Amino acid sequence: MQMYYDNDANLDLLSDKTVAVIGYGSQGHAHSLNLKESGVKVVVGLREGSKSRAEAEVAGLEVATVAEASKKGDIVMILINDEIQGAVYEADIKPNLEDGNALAFAHGFNIHFGQVVPPANVDVFMVAPKGPGHLVRRVYEQGGGVPGLLAVYQDATGRAHEFGLAWFEQIKTKGGGITFKKHLIMGSTRRENKYGLNFSELHATGLHDIDGDGLEDIVTGKTYWSHHKQSPQWDAGAVVYWFKLVRG
Repeated sequence: MQMYYDNDANLDLLSDKTVAVIGYGSQGHAHSLNLKESGVKVVVGLREGSKSRAEAEVAGLEVATVAEASKKGDIVMILINDEIQGAVYEADIKPNLEDGNALAFAHGFNIHFGQVVPPANVDVFMVAPKGPGHLVRRVYEQGGGVPGLLAVYQDATGRAHEFGLAWFEQIKTKGGGITFKKHLIMGSTRRENKYGLNFSELHATGLHDIDGDGLEDIVTGKTYWSHHKQSPQWDAGAVVYWFKLVRG
């Protein structure tokens, strides 16, 4: 696992792009507003009659149908429910993709299980903030950001990884920029870890104030059953870990 920070991202990559965000729910509203306030051109794609349309328009966002937004977008971020992504993609998104466009997701289910099969001429990447949309939005407004996972499934342009990093930088930092000091929580071997902790297949990592001290701690765990048998410890027991944040 490679860790990236603010200065690893090239913000100019999105400066001349139109981003279509499909959906305006928990993640959709956070991505749309954070990108817009970072200077990125955003169009929100919603189904006809969506109750979210008025909310998005009041927030100053351009709203279109899913098909119209997909046609306008250089990058199409799909942030609707997993169970309907495949059907919406086939009907409204796929027909409007062009060479060099990018498909983006915040969850890997539909790509991994073949519910969405992208053409070979587009980039496909995942940018998954490890927190619910309201937290992504709130922390952005406070000038900070939440941790996130970046994965590239298909790199048609040779720049999919760079686009993913730029996306993260745009949705998580407002103004001036933030500097970070790296603190290794858990490496890939027990030898790297202060307490000898090592497990695979982290799932549902989040930030929560567990002990009420006003600081958001990292809470994560290992799934009980894997989707495959390739990862180490795929059949090990379920575990939940709490990494307490201590200042100073």
